[in-house]
Amino acid sequence: MHRLKSVLQTLILDCCSSAGLNRGSGQETARAILNPPPLSGKADPHVAIPEELTKHDESTSTRGMRPSPGFGGKFQDSHVLLAACGREQLAYEKDGRGMFTTALLSTLEGIKLQTTTYASLMDRLRMPARQTPHCEGSYMDRPLFNRGEIRSDPSFISGKRSQKGGKLDVSLDAGIAQGITLGELFSIHEDDLFETASRPNQSIGHLRAVTVDSFNTSLGHPPGYRKFKIPKDFYARRIDWRNDPPKVYCEDRAWLESVFPRDSSTQQIDIVGDPADAALRLVRDGDQVHVHRGDPSLNQYIPERFSHSFERITPADIQRIIRAWQHFNYHLHRRGKNEFAHVRMELHYLEPIDLGDSESSYEPENYRPKGENLLAKEPSEVRVPEADVEKPIGVTLYNDSDIPIYPYLFYFDPNNLTITPWFTAPHGAGLGAVDAPLPPHSKLPVGYANGATYPWQFSFEDDRDKDIGFFKLFLSASPANFSCIAQAESPFKEISTRGEEIPRDDIQAGEVGQLEKLEKDSWGVKAATIIQLRE
Repeated sequence: MHRLKSVLQTLILDCCSSAGLNRGSGQETARAILNPPPLSGKADPHVAIPEELTKHDESTSTRGMRPSPGFGGKFQDSHVLLAACGREQLAYEKDGRGMFTTALLSTLEGIKLQTTTYASLMDRLRMPARQTPHCEGSYMDRPLFNRGEIRSDPSFISGKRSQKGGKLDVSLDAGIAQGITLGELFSIHEDDLFETASRPNQSIGHLRAVTVDSFNTSLGHPPGYRKFKIPKDFYARRIDWRNDPPKVYCEDRAWLESVFPRDSSTQQIDIVGDPADAALRLVRDGDQVHVHRGDPSLNQYIPERFSHSFERITPADIQRIIRAWQHFNYHLHRRGKNEFAHVRMELHYLEPIDLGDSESSYEPENYRPKGENLLAKEPSEVRVPEADVEKPIGVTLYNDSDIPIYPYLFYFDPNNLTITPWFTAPHGAGLGAVDAPLPPHSKLPVGYANGATYPWQFSFEDDRDKDIGFFKLFLSASPANFSCIAQAESPFKEISTRGEEIPRDDIQAGEVGQLEKLEKDSWGVKAATIIQLRE
């Protein structure tokens, strides 16, 4: 695999048939290796990794946090894994053919490789509940077998059209936990790839949220919009931003009202007359427009004015920035439904276990936490070294409860309004549930050991001596699609490149009893503020 330098490496695992299985009986039988040995990252040094696979993909960086040097191309960076089933499941076959392989080949025959990502491929697989294929890897948001720049846009949420009880059912794979509210409007698309000047992702129609549950939303045709044929598999993007409109101030009120007309059906703002009441201030300077934030808790650590300016005659750019700020601010400050008191998060600097072995010294498996928990107080302070000094960090998640937990860890960077995923649960296919990354009474290393993701480290890219960012951990008691929270591309980058391709609290007995009764639709959040100071 390592010699395939021009395409993305794809590893497909479907267990070989077990000895003694009857062939051609028409019955579905298990194909499995019972009690398999654990996989270890120590095998990686024996695999030659091409240089281009060790180069870091800058699209995964934020301004103040980036993958630690030397770890690129390891684990999930080297390939995308398509596995037939979860660790506690069996892979089945019928007439000597693996059900996963059969479903995979059948689905591949009916899709466009250029616009189908690994994740969207899994959305289309039809599998029984007893066998849940898994998709993992840093590049599962890329088109199949293609390691190019184009990838899926996390703002698109997968949806399905089906029949339930003889009635049409159109559902979205997101709900209250992902911030969806009743009545919101969505544009519907056939794929979920980022839109570019050379490749627009055009809408085929609009649907509105008619019922919203914890992790699912039912959609219907909104009045006043044309009806259209809804695809069996589709993607929806939120375009109705009238919920909780941001307070915006500008001295030139007439110009601001022209940018955000009151009769707009998709985006509204609350125009205020006092700059002290505004969450955002737009300041005109000739033909340029600057955006200022009105959050004193942030402005003491980062510049009040965003570093990018905009042309006064390009209202679409300004609308895009306001939307991105609203998405960022909403997910940063909202709370969860449940406490998840038995789940905790720690942040540590990492140290090498053994640097003597030059071939494996940069493996995350050869690193371990050192020193005190950096999240021991809120807010936390972290010392940031010079850019050329390696000082990786890793997170450890603990589940002290009796139920499996699905964690989704993001870093919020207010400098460029990005929301970057550091760890998310595997993407599954079919009707069953994917493996829980955090089983009962276990811990999950993120960025070291066998945690599958590489370490990160904070950095300064200018002469500032302080910064601020936030870790936010979303938790659920069943698999959920929190990927749509991500805002991997800074809205400022999109404009500038257009045309180009918490510490643990004491737990009361009553809280423990409530936690043990968490339902499948339970979800919650834990947050940590990280103040970064130059070392």
